[in-house]
Amino acid sequence: TRLTHGPLLLLLLLFPAGLWFVRRPWPAKPVRIPVAVIALLSVAVGILFWTFRMRLLLPPPEGNGDSIFLLEQVPVYTQLFGFRAAMDEILELYVHSRFYWLLKPAVSIFDSYALQSSIAGVLYTSLVLSHLNNRRPAQIAFGAILLLCTPALVIFFGYIEHYDTPALLVLSTTLLCMRFLEQDRKPGPSDFVMLGLLSALTVLFHLITVSMLPALAWFVWKTSSDVRAFLRNALTSAVPALSLMGLVFLYFLVLAEYPVNATRTGASHPYPLSRFFTLQHASEMFNLLMIGMPSLLVLVW
Repeated sequence: TRLTHGPLLLLLLLFPAGLWFVRRPWPAKPVRIPVAVIALLSVAVGILFWTFRMRLLLPPPEGNGDSIFLLEQVPVYTQLFGFRAAMDEILELYVHSRFYWLLKPAVSIFDSYALQSSIAGVLYTSLVLSHLNNRRPAQIAFGAILLLCTPALVIFFGYIEHYDTPALLVLSTTLLCMRFLEQDRKPGPSDFVMLGLLSALTVLFHLITVSMLPALAWFVWKTSSDVRAFLRNALTSAVPALSLMGLVFLYFLVLAEYPVNATRTGASHPYPLSRFFTLQHASEMFNLLMIGMPSLLVLVW
């Protein structure tokens, strides 16, 4: 889905409205949203995710070829070997395979993916609303627009891919760090252990999330009093994280009846360096930014 002239024109037309919205006066008193309301809103959004889930899959280049590939392979691998797995997304594929196994034959592989996608969307929405709770109305409104009104939420509309649970886990990790930064509170050893385990679980669902590492290192540095404390806190997070990842990889790469091929990863087929510094690649990156956060234009302003 490339950024065409139509969406770009719409963004430019909405730009003045966005400026008016974020700069108008708002009440200063924080608003507390009851837990029941957060739950009901999250379920309501989940119903929308499911109702308007993707039903049309086109072969490339019009559509996403991976979706058709997964719909064909996951049922076969699950029937023959118990699950489908790949090095890049070991737990994500495993969970999708076992989820389909539990629901078949009542639910097709298509609806199995869509259902898990919608459930991840419900949890994502509840996390966002919980994080925005007990804040000023302007913060709640603008935060909801930033996190719940982006094209990237298509991953929760039954998108046949492996980004729904990783997105949920990345948000969980981010909000855990933000809680300490906002409260200007130092995490304790148990907090760093939790951060390490949550980060490891995120990477196990999709290796692309290892890109969080610089931000996590900065967070540990920011919340440490000196270099010695930084090293201690980093080890407190890294040891349980590496232990969890080691156990999971040990099972899938060595102990499983049908081990995963460790050489077939995105890292073994990197993006060509000759195409990295090109206008096409720059336009693709801009497209991804607009899909993930179109309000970035307003924030930059």
